[in-house]
Amino acid sequence: MNGSARRFVLLVLVILLVAGYLLAPRRNETFAIMRDQRQQMAIIAQLEPRLATSEDDPALLATLARSYGEVGEQWRAAELLERYVALRPKDGEAYGQLADLYRVIGDPERRLARLQQAVALGVQLPRALELAGLYRDAGRFADEQTVLASHEADLPLDSGLLLRLAQLRAASGDLPGAIHTLMRPEVLTAAAPVIRPPTERLYLAELLLTAGRDAEALRWGGRWVAQWREPWRATQLLRRFVAHAPVATAAAMADTVARTHPEIRFFLAGELGKAGDRAIALRLLAGWGAANSAPGPNQVAGFVAACHDQNAPGIVWTTFASTLTRPAPDAVIGDFVDAIIAEFGIGAMAPFWPSLPPSMAAHNPLIAARLALDAQDPALARRLLEAVAPAALPAARRQQWFALLTAVAPPGERFAILSRYRDNGALSTELDGEFVALALQLGDEQAYRATLPPARSVAGLRR
Repeated sequence: MNGSARRFVLLVLVILLVAGYLLAPRRNETFAIMRDQRQQMAIIAQLEPRLATSEDDPALLATLARSYGEVGEQWRAAELLERYVALRPKDGEAYGQLADLYRVIGDPERRLARLQQAVALGVQLPRALELAGLYRDAGRFADEQTVLASHEADLPLDSGLLLRLAQLRAASGDLPGAIHTLMRPEVLTAAAPVIRPPTERLYLAELLLTAGRDAEALRWGGRWVAQWREPWRATQLLRRFVAHAPVATAAAMADTVARTHPEIRFFLAGELGKAGDRAIALRLLAGWGAANSAPGPNQVAGFVAACHDQNAPGIVWTTFASTLTRPAPDAVIGDFVDAIIAEFGIGAMAPFWPSLPPSMAAHNPLIAARLALDAQDPALARRLLEAVAPAALPAARRQQWFALLTAVAPPGERFAILSRYRDNGALSTELDGEFVALALQLGDEQAYRATLPPARSVAGLRR
């Protein structure tokens, strides 16, 4: 073989050796593949003998420790990893892994110590929060506060840790710091709290009120109530105001809640009254009239009943007197009359009879009949009632008409009046039962049979 040929063969061998070296998996890559193939015991078998001659090899210690940990040998894994951090004392993740091993082993003191070192080296936020949780469990609240405060800017709202930090600061006497913790856009104005319990907002309101910053609490509270839309959230906020604010401030928030959610005004008044906050409950009831210039019958009945429950008839008299002087529609005045009589008795209307508009009798003749009864003039009341066809009355007043007629006419005369209206088609179906009952009471079989549906013929049944 000449020189040129030898050089060519040598070049090929060098290329093959270099390629083989470059393409062969490195030791770490080999072990990574073996770990993926769950060959941890094989890794241990290969590496354990090397410790005698390579005990200061960090890569060897780390790989072997990981393999021991994955096969459940936590003590051995911890021992090897401790040797590793002695060689690599700035490896925060290794300290975190040691903390995990000591958690499994059940050694809380070593776990805490290693977590402290991991956090001191600036590892990711989860390790810091884990350390804060350990401090909390151990009752070391000052240390917990220190850890949370050092990561305050990174604390997510949905973790509840901002709230926790504010609570810790408030408990330590740092009320301004606690308020500052929660005065963040995601608490104050963002829509996100709408989809989760608004605990941070409730606590911030409490802190502001405790600090005497009532105007701020009212301003933010009004915005939150409008944003939430759900009455139960607004009720939670109002309870914080009642517990921590002066009566005037709490009453102002109660007015805000009632304006936003008028359907729960009477419920709030009842709940506040039961809780002993009667002044605020009465404030809610007293403000109802101004907020409802044209209430429906159910609203009027609810208002009068709520005042009755709170033993506050004076609010009813004041509101009704104001209604009469507006003047209000006859229908609203009639609803008030009905509700007042239902809750306080007809005698309660005595001071108001002279103030009722003359048109009331035409709009609601039942009121005129009640007035006559109250004036001890049953004959007039009867004439007024007989002049009213039941079918011409609103459905809600037809039973009232019959109840008043019962008070002024004996059964036979009531039956005659009902018969006349029935014959003319002016007796409402709501009173058919009363007609049948009177027919049976008086033994008028013919009238009773007339109320029965016609029998079908035999031929009709066959068809």
